[in-house]
Amino acid sequence: MQRLPIDHLVAHHPTHCARCGAALPAGDAARCVQAHLVIDLREPDPERPALELLQVKHAYYERDCACGHRTRAEPGHIAGDTDWGVALSERHLLGPRLVALLCALALRMRLSRRRIQEFLADWRGLELAVATIN
Repeated sequence: MQRLPIDHLVAHHPTHCARCGAALPAGDAARCVQAHLVIDLREPDPERPALELLQVKHAYYERDCACGHRTRAEPGHIAGDTDWGVALSERHLLGPRLVALLCALALRMRLSRRRIQEFLADWRGLELAVATIN
């Protein structure tokens, strides 16, 4: 249950009513109905060549339409196909740069999941479970 500071907030608002298709005005009151956090590495910068962590909070809102329907923004989701069987979702704990680093450490550097866990804890102060790394 490690707590990292939130560096960015990304608000996801519905733009059109799911029932009637009417555009939802951006100025209307919206309620946050769900959120998730994503831990990733900052974009590489030649001025600061370091592995810096950042945490982004994705908040999903709902809005009321004039037709009476309440529309929610949801994370993107693709069901698994018959050949692969793995579903894809925008809701995840680790961002693409951090996942790429984990893959490089595991596949290219041939580090065990426990060694990767140790590396992240020692060098970045990030405590991830072996199952998450896997």
